[in-house]
Amino acid sequence: MSLDLSAARPSVVGQLLPEGFALPPVPYLLTLLAGVGAVVGGLRVRDPPFGEHHVLATVPWMVVGAAAHVLYVLDAVPAVVAPLLGTPAVYVTAGIGGGLTWLAAETADLSAPRTVGGVGTAVAAGVITVLATSVGDTRPLLPAAGLAGGAGVGWVTA
Repeated sequence: MSLDLSAARPSVVGQLLPEGFALPPVPYLLTLLAGVGAVVGGLRVRDPPFGEHHVLATVPWMVVGAAAHVLYVLDAVPAVVAPLLGTPAVYVTAGIGGGLTWLAAETADLSAPRTVGGVGTAVAAGVITVLATSVGDTRPLLPAAGLAGGAGVGWVTA
């Protein structure tokens, strides 16, 4: 008895990618690449310490990316920034935001985990507020408040 897995294999490579996956237009793609290069270059030059608190400080930036992508899906973002919030680009956009915040904190001799987490929490709260009000439904407000509160607790304990 043999097991036929041919039906389980996608016939097209595109089926492996999430629905809606599309690279942004070239100018946006180049901007994202430049942003990643600036963050990586800056972190490489400064060589900041890195520990578990830094990892936790990135959580609000993950929330920023998720909420920003939801706004993109709802078509509730200005057209000029929409390409930065699509399926693959939003990860890079949020990473650049967190990385630039980390570099700014290191440059200003601030506690990097607290600054990265605090700024990320503030940005996440703003994006979630826009999301909640653009939907026209107040049901997301309580979970958003809980999320912001949890992120705030994470920032204080970092």
